[in-house]
Amino acid sequence: MSEDERLARTVVELGDDKSKGLTIRITPHKPIWYIRRKEKTLRLRDVRELSLEDARYVAEQIALGAKRNRDLNDLLHVLLEYIPLPSDGSAFRDRDVEAKLDHVLACRDGA
Repeated sequence: MSEDERLARTVVELGDDKSKGLTIRITPHKPIWYIRRKEKTLRLRDVRELSLEDARYVAEQIALGAKRNRDLNDLLHVLLEYIPLPSDGSAFRDRDVEAKLDHVLACRDGA
């Protein structure tokens, strides 16, 4: 196997020093943000679509959601689809995230 072929199959994972569990996984096709937790791994977005600042914010909110026994898949969906991220100039607060999550879940569940 040539070195080019070997490199084409190489996968690298790097953990963030500031956000526990935040990991970037780089494959030959694309770099993806992940949050690695004991109970599950959450896939965020391509690095080109989600800045480091935003990925750290999402990781922080996921950690808070885990402490509150929230469904982390639901929380991640709301964070990525409905909540303004720091790079958007948002100053969203934890309670705002909780309120938005409750609203989206209520609409989804028809409550």
